[in-house]
Amino acid sequence: MIPVRLCRIAFVTLLAVGFPAAFLLTGNLLPMVDVQDRLAHGSVYALAATLAVLGWGMPRGAWICGGLVAIGCLIEVLQVALPTGHLAEWGDVAANTCGTALGWLTALVLAGLLGRRLPAGG
Repeated sequence: MIPVRLCRIAFVTLLAVGFPAAFLLTGNLLPMVDVQDRLAHGSVYALAATLAVLGWGMPRGAWICGGLVAIGCLIEVLQVALPTGHLAEWGDVAANTCGTALGWLTALVLAGLLGRRLPAGG
């Protein structure tokens, strides 16, 4: 069986610590080149989506992935109002969305390769 509890703990930790830390450390503090920024966005969202699907299974994992995309869009809209040096960019929204889709597919492939079933939405 896929280590469901470990995936859930890692997902919550990533959302609670990783997302805010990445948001606060970038911008004026750690400027990034466009490509690095897109790869960072896509990678973090891919990891979060993979952990969500492996941790909660389907269909709940798919709903969580939809929530990740919504959070990514909301962050882009809200950061315009925050004095962190961030700019809202469509490229970030695209990277977040593509990363989430890649993570979802990765979880399905991993489960298939391991010959294990995803938890049934619980």
